[in-house]
Amino acid sequence: MDNTPRTLTPSQMKAIQRLQYLMEQPSLEDYRRRAGIFAYQDRAAAREARRAASKAERKARMALVR
Repeated sequence: MDNTPRTLTPSQMKAIQRLQYLMEQPSLEDYRRRAGIFAYQDRAAAREARRAASKAERKARMALVR
């Protein structure tokens, strides 16, 4: 791999800003824990929350990889 400096595309800048925004939010673990607590009350909503959390996690990871 060559070490030439790369400029960021606008979409990459947006991804980084989104990541920084996500970092300031309550952590995904909090959402997951909360989803777990309310699971017995409303399993469908909990499943939806967990799915959203893992989706956000995947997006953040992909943004980091790029």
